[in-house]
This record gives sequence, structure tokens and C-alpha cells, in this order.
Amino acid sequence: MRRTGLTFIELMIGIAILSVAMLTVYGVFSIGLKIWHRSHAERALQDVRLAFLKIDKEMKNTFFFSEIPFKGSEDKVTFPVSVNEGEKQKLYVVSYVIKNPSGPGLKELAREERYFSERAYESSDMVKVRTMVGSLKSARFEYAYSNASGYEWLPYWDGTGQGQMPSGVRISLEIENDFYNKVIFLQHGKLGVR
Repeated sequence: MRRTGLTFIELMIGIAILSVAMLTVYGVFSIGLKIWHRSHAERALQDVRLAFLKIDKEMKNTFFFSEIPFKGSEDKVTFPVSVNEGEKQKLYVVSYVIKNPSGPGLKELAREERYFSERAYESSDMVKVRTMVGSLKSARFEYAYSNASGYEWLPYWDGTGQGQMPSGVRISLEIENDFYNKVIFLQHGKLGVR
């Protein structure tokens, strides 16, 4: 006598094989997702490190120039930078700006660069903009004012009021649940004085 249906044992073996296959697929996707999250976090850390390195280098090469005062707020810092380009020395106005590209929510740290000349300084079509770090939950700049008891951190810096340049700049960034801080002390000095 032939049966056309499955026996209970055959049905149980089929369910067991299907369960093993589903667990394998789940495990592969789970591992892939963990790897993606880890690489995304490492990429964000690399972006922050590169941005801090670039800002550090440029701020340490800034100087007092009456036409371009060092100015800053919690979401923007602007200063002059001199760059050697071949045989010539060129002067740029560099700004680091914290923007909300798509309205409220995540922010980004962008670098704006404008070539300085007496005629073209105000022209906005000569501005190069580059995003340094994206997907920021929060970000801000603070400025160190040196006094007798140490440093006082201010949320803004007007290059004419407190002095010509701050003693330092603190940059605070938050990506997902990670906080990154960088303090850059600016070099001050008077020419001809030892």
C-alpha cells in the first residue's frame, strides 16, 4: 500500500533542516551588520581625526592680520592662513562652520576657504566649501582667554575686544554616542622680543 503523504518523522526532519538553514542565514546577516557598524564607527573616527589634524595645522599657522581678525562663535571660526604655493605666498581666509544641511537634526563640520585680495575679499563666488565631518549630533567651538588664574573659556571671540587672538580653541564634536574634544593652543609672540 502506497501513501501519498509525509510521515511524522519526514516532516520533523524537514523542519529541522529548514531551521538550521534559517539560523545560518540569520547568523551571516548578523555578522555582516556588526562588521558594517564597526567599519562605520571607525570611518567616523578617521573623519574626526583628519578634521582635527587639518584644523590644528591651520590654526597653528594663523597670525594677527588687521584686515582679517580672528573671529569665532560657537558654530563658526574664521582666521587668516598663509600658504606657500610654489614660489608665491598666498593669503587665505579660512572658516570652519557647523551647519545644519537638512534643517534641524544632524549637523556637519564644513571648511570654507576664500582667497584674500583687496578687490576680491567680499566676493562669495570664490569660496571653496568642503564637508569635513558629517552626521554630528552636536558640535561647538570655545575660545581660551588667558588671565592671571589660568584660562577662561568663552563661547565667542571678537578679534577686536578681548585682544587680537585667543590663547586656544576647543572643538567639541558628538557622533552617535561618542564625544571627541580637541584643544589647540595658538602660538603668540612679539617679533624682535626674546
